[in-house]
Amino acid sequence: MDPRAQRTVDALRDAVISLASERPIDDITAVELVAAAGVTRRTLYNHTENPQAFLVAQMKPELDQIREHFDARLADGVPVREAWRAGDEELLAHVLRWADVYTAGMTSTDDHISPSLSAMLTTAFVGGVNEVLNERTPGDPDNAVISRFIGHGVVGALEVWLMSPERDPRHLTDVMLRTVPEWILGDD
Repeated sequence: MDPRAQRTVDALRDAVISLASERPIDDITAVELVAAAGVTRRTLYNHTENPQAFLVAQMKPELDQIREHFDARLADGVPVREAWRAGDEELLAHVLRWADVYTAGMTSTDDHISPSLSAMLTTAFVGGVNEVLNERTPGDPDNAVISRFIGHGVVGALEVWLMSPERDPRHLTDVMLRTVPEWILGDD
């Protein structure tokens, strides 16, 4: 990428992260983002379709990397429980790095992560769960239901955890692992 285009992307990235750290990304308009970044709307639309998609594009590579690590662990023969725990620990490190963005607009454990970010997290988690389920119960039409149930549950757990005074990743990992059925995590 040429230096001028990189400066534009950097300005948009800095602006979207700053704005999304103050309030939910789904409430931020293109007009606000371009004003904060010092670029035109046309420039924004040359890079993305909206502020939400641009923010997701900044965050999603980390989630993709977590999934790649999870897949590699499974391919290397690491037991599912151990691979799952390591994946959860990486996920929580990601969530902590982006905590200001995830919690923008949240004031209590009854609040929710912005829909755009919730969908991103759910999709990231569902893929790994589905992979494990397709190994355990190949062709089972219920695998998609179970994967989404677990994926949405993880996001709900993250919402409560993010609003708690103590954000202990080990504790949340233990709690989340207790919710996964033994037939999924069990010995290989």
